[in-house]
Amino acid sequence: MTGDKLVKTDLDAPGVVAQGFTGSGGKRILLVNKKNTRVEIKMPKEITTAKISCVDITTGENPPAKSNITNGTIILESFAVAVVEI
Repeated sequence: MTGDKLVKTDLDAPGVVAQGFTGSGGKRILLVNKKNTRVEIKMPKEITTAKISCVDITTGENPPAKSNITNGTIILESFAVAVVEI
């Protein structure tokens, strides 16, 4: 079994770093908000639904918050780290 492969990832959101992965677990995008402000990210129109797991100031030491993306928009709070499963 091989590991995930990194894929070229472009994102037009200042202060947010993104890295795409593909592998046996499907397609995922790692998002890191490096800013001390809330950031809204619009997913490409081809992606209409996805699952997101996120840690930020509100999750504290609890497990990541999980939700579904149905409108193509992701909100990352200050310094949030998220994994989007496509």
